[in-house]
Amino acid sequence: MESESTVARQPIFDGRLQVTAYELLYRSGDGGSATAEATPTVLLNLLTGWQLDTLVKGTRAFINVTRDLLFQIPKAGLEVVRMVLEVPGDTPVDDELLAVLDELRAKDFLLALDNFVYTEERRPLLERAHYVKVDVRGRDDAELAAEVARLRPFGVRLVADKVETRDAFAACRELGFEQFQGFFFARPKPVAEKWLAPGKLQVLQLLGKLSDPDVGYDELAALVSGDAYLSYRMLRLINSPAAPTRVHVDSIERALVLLGVRELRVWATWLSLARTSDHPDELNRQLLVRASFCQRLGDARGEGRGDTLFFLGMLSGIDAVLGRPLDELVEKLPLSEELKAALLWRVGELGNVLDAVLGYESGDWGRTEALELPAETISQAYLAAVERGDQVMHAALRQPED
Repeated sequence: MESESTVARQPIFDGRLQVTAYELLYRSGDGGSATAEATPTVLLNLLTGWQLDTLVKGTRAFINVTRDLLFQIPKAGLEVVRMVLEVPGDTPVDDELLAVLDELRAKDFLLALDNFVYTEERRPLLERAHYVKVDVRGRDDAELAAEVARLRPFGVRLVADKVETRDAFAACRELGFEQFQGFFFARPKPVAEKWLAPGKLQVLQLLGKLSDPDVGYDELAALVSGDAYLSYRMLRLINSPAAPTRVHVDSIERALVLLGVRELRVWATWLSLARTSDHPDELNRQLLVRASFCQRLGDARGEGRGDTLFFLGMLSGIDAVLGRPLDELVEKLPLSEELKAALLWRVGELGNVLDAVLGYESGDWGRTEALELPAETISQAYLAAVERGDQVMHAALRQPED
């Protein structure tokens, strides 16, 4: 019997940096890499369990499948749930494969060709696909433009895959790609200036005060209350179902009494990062999930440093939020040497947790093994962090009329 699988997600964006889907990465219960396709058990668990809704929240799920699994899906009578089946682009083409693809399309499954490079022999696959994913790494604009021109007549949606920088995203969008996958959204946006814009400088100054471990009750209350955006969003969050309290809170001082200095400080830090507007909402969500994941893994190890790990997870993305190198920003914050080492070099107990979390996000499962925790514990912590992140995003950042 196949043991429980590990699942992570990576976002797929449209040209406005709105998330349209998540690709799901797997490691089967008996090991394997992030590139391993879904097994029948994984697919069945996703469709019948709560994980799929937790992971994709109303968007589509791109799921890698093998040729053999394609033939099993129609027989299983599985209900289509916002699912895109990713067929490897080098899958051998024959009449049997084309017949099952036609059958899946007739059952309203959406089909994507993964890592696809056009050849005339693979034309029948294009005629049946809804999406084509093109690996854009190491390919110049002229080569990609030619690929787009070859694919466009087939009416498929073009997904630029392995987009690693903001410049690459802009170039692919200009070339005609419609959706984009990669870690570009979590990379600093290139800027010519050697200083922070006024709004981001204000955020950094605020982070400097919030990062001070010795910040006191009165100082923190004055700091949050004196910032209209921060106090408003904080009260929305604390009075939402996502909050740990179940009583109405009408002031930051009351929130401090209920939550304590440390917890209010970490939430104020995340809200401060989320207030900047030139990065996608998904980055705010990712930092929140990452922070919660770090915290939960620390708790699972019995370290008793959950709030510190939560804080660490959030700060790990300040370079992408503020658009400056991480080492430069870290030096401007009153952080302990332990936190600085964890952020910059992923060393020490805190750094080990952060490195495991970053590895999990990218499907580099081996980096989680250093934590010496059961795979099931890590997977459950991740799913709980994803669910928590979505709750808090909705509660804290939604507009007043929502």
